[in-house]
Amino acid sequence: MTIDKEQLIAQIRSAFSDTSFPKNYFGIYSAEADDDYRSPTVAEAQKDIRLRWQDVTIQDMKSCPSALAHLNPDGFHYYLAAYTKFNNEVRK
Repeated sequence: MTIDKEQLIAQIRSAFSDTSFPKNYFGIYSAEADDDYRSPTVAEAQKDIRLRWQDVTIQDMKSCPSALAHLNPDGFHYYLAAYTKFNNEVRK
């Protein structure tokens, strides 16, 4: 069975549609700051409060290449869909 990119993205959206936002809004920008041994800036914290996984862009992921490794389990589960959706484009 062959599946095209749009079908795969639709399946990812469906599978993660009920995923809860990370506790304490510790998202990819806060996790990236944690990787740098620092606290997130006010701007980074604000991004995390508003950034739903469905709205994560390739640029967000390129700005936060180490984030997945520093997220709490609920944050990892929440943002994994975005990283899965754009995996090939991020590596370019």
